Amino acid sequence: MSLKSSGVRQLGFIMLATALFMYLLLYAPTPYVMYEPGLAAPTKPMVRLVEERDSDAAVKPSSSPSPNSTPEEGAFLMTAVRLSDANWWETLSSAWDKDIATYSRSSILRGYTEQEYAERMTVVMQGSQNQAIEAAYRFAHLSYQSVVDSIAVSDVLQGSDGSGWKPGDILISLKGGKPFADAKQIVTELGAYKSGDEVVFTVKRGGAEQDVAMRLGAYEAPLTLDKLPGALGGIQLAELRSLQPDDSRFKLQINAGAIGGPSAGLMFALQSLDLLLGKQDLTGGAIIAGTGTIAADGTVGEIGGIAFKVIAASREGAELFLAPSENYKEAADKAKDIKASMKVVSVNSLSEAKQVIEQYVSEK
Repeated sequence: MSLKSSGVRQLGFIMLATALFMYLLLYAPTPYVMYEPGLAAPTKPMVRLVEERDSDAAVKPSSSPSPNSTPEEGAFLMTAVRLSDANWWETLSSAWDKDIATYSRSSILRGYTEQEYAERMTVVMQGSQNQAIEAAYRFAHLSYQSVVDSIAVSDVLQGSDGSGWKPGDILISLKGGKPFADAKQIVTELGAYKSGDEVVFTVKRGGAEQDVAMRLGAYEAPLTLDKLPGALGGIQLAELRSLQPDDSRFKLQINAGAIGGPSAGLMFALQSLDLLLGKQDLTGGAIIAGTGTIAADGTVGEIGGIAFKVIAASREGAELFLAPSENYKEAADKAKDIKASMKVVSVNSLSEAKQVIEQYVSEK
């Protein structure tokens, strides 16, 4: 009888130890986050021409695109990396799984909370969308006006004294002063102060107004736009703008939902250009994916995580993948590694991307 009881106790101990081990392996929090292939989604539902007769309801941001959305016969696909919490099993398996990469949470969030990091990515994305539209306007030779809608904190630099600021803060005015029209006005109004003086800003944070008090950092007078980040304690500011074309028929709007970051700039610019050119279909019926930042002059810049984006694009049936020149080798190597049938091409500008697409379509 005692032997039987001992066996039961031993079995119970083994089951408990196994359950604890599985919990630690699969559910226990870790200090790591995981990168893996994200979505490759059509940009057409995200970019639209906004006519004056459109109602306010018609221009509300759309929900995030589904990673399982099926592109039309011809489509531009933006690609993204999926970032999520990693359990211990995923952290260990990343050593042999080439489609997963884990990094310390601190190296990615850089001291921000997840909410602050998301706010920062939202600000960066808004700026990127604006540059995509501006690049398309310039390429199409359409005249437009750039209007500052707000001034936001896009980053609080590590090691800075900007502890009072949060990414996503919208600078409204100096307390009791006139609303800021642009960053130049901030410089002008701070001209009445000197290094070390305390100033109080009124900002919008989380939808509510509040005051941020700070002492101006050290800078050599006179204060200029270049010196402003240091004077404000080591933050980066972004002027969030709207572009108003002289011909209102060509007013563009991009709504990417919860997608953050600047890497969809190139694909948004191509989709914008497709709309501006009217009946001309730039895709030529092909499924074209890609990634890259975009500057207002059309320059395409490097991004991170391109190997994961190549995988995502291949899974969605992309035929052509546009990669920034700095990322081309990694993208091409990954496409070869996964035996993708799509063609990977290096591009440096919006103009070059359009030429590459036209050549690809003509050779199909």
